[in-house]
Amino acid sequence: MENFILKLKELIGPDLVSGNETVLEQHSRDESYHTPHLPQAVVFPESVEQVRKVVAFANENRIMKTAFR
Repeated sequence: MENFILKLKELIGPDLVSGNETVLEQHSRDESYHTPHLPQAVVFPESVEQVRKVVAFANENRIMKTAFR
């Protein structure tokens, strides 16, 4: 998992990727009835280009992604 997080940090910047337990918990649920699932990482892209890089990386590595707003 660390390689996955390191690669994301290389792609969009170290300050825009979090593996912090509190941040992961905050992004594990919403207002729906679905069971919460803790993500492995949370990314905070600041541009369309960064979103494109993250989605391409996730697709290439068969990593599930969920948008959170």
